Amino acid sequence: MVDERTNCVVVRKSDYLIEVAWPPGCSVVARGVSFAVLDADGRTIAALGDTVVLGGGYVLPSAAHTTSRTGSTKVFAVGGGYGLPN
Repeated sequence: MVDERTNCVVVRKSDYLIEVAWPPGCSVVARGVSFAVLDADGRTIAALGDTVVLGGGYVLPSAAHTTSRTGSTKVFAVGGGYGLPN
């Protein structure tokens, strides 16, 4: 989902938002009134409304080579395999 306060793509878990740092090369693209996250090869990793299972862990934003748009002290850095079965 998009956090309207910060215009940042986040994952909702129960009653809180998780700021996600995707692997290098990933991008967000508009799809009509929706959006999707693509990997470096242009494959869709997730689209708005999808349920996702991600591998990785919480790190300082600087360790994920990003800055926090939400003011969070940690972001969830997604592992290269995205936590999904191949």
